[in-house]
Amino acid sequence: MSEKRAFVIVGMAGSGKSTFADCLYKWMNNKSIYTINLDPATLNVKMHVDEDIRSKVNYKLTMEEYNLGPNGGIITCLNLYMLNISSIIKSITSDNLIIDTPGQIEAFTWSSPGQVLIDTLKENNYKIFLIYTIDTYYSSSSGVFMSNMIYASSLMSKFQVKTIALFNKIDLSECSTVMNWIKNYESFLNSLNYDLITDTTYHSMALYFEEFYNSIQSVGISSIQNKGREDFFKILDE
Repeated sequence: MSEKRAFVIVGMAGSGKSTFADCLYKWMNNKSIYTINLDPATLNVKMHVDEDIRSKVNYKLTMEEYNLGPNGGIITCLNLYMLNISSIIKSITSDNLIIDTPGQIEAFTWSSPGQVLIDTLKENNYKIFLIYTIDTYYSSSSGVFMSNMIYASSLMSKFQVKTIALFNKIDLSECSTVMNWIKNYESFLNSLNYDLITDTTYHSMALYFEEFYNSIQSVGISSIQNKGREDFFKILDE
């Protein structure tokens, strides 16, 4: 029996999360793949979709019916959809599952739907890869870099699955600096300006979190220019 793998793709709005989901689907087009869109508010899904939350729940009608704001509407749609997630996952016969989540990352990761999905995948014997997409250009700032690595660490701690920090958009900004910061603690410290109170704080945070976020696999890719494919698949087995 072949191994079943689930790629759960999360990320901040604008990080290129959905573009990467489409890219990953194309990278794996010679394999048995099933895809799920979990963003009820998206207007256009870039990748081919086999299962779409929008066919089960209506985002705008949900907001109107329950008198909710945008984030509340997304969370409620996810909660309603998750009522049947067990039967949906059990019906999948493909070996590879790609799941694109809402751009409002907190609606998925810090509310019950994210935990329900991960638990259901575990119960169905999937090897889970939680892929946290990051905009490489903005992560060249020490503060944004540290915030992203702490966020990735918190996701790994919460869900207890293999977590990959995916530095996207390397066609716009090289990822060599951030990769060096991850691998070489001293290089990150040397980039800080200790005249700034925030950088003094980042020094303390880096000291505390270095070992933790070093356990997260990191890779740089460009979804637009199709770069990083070999590096991405290599770290899946590390």
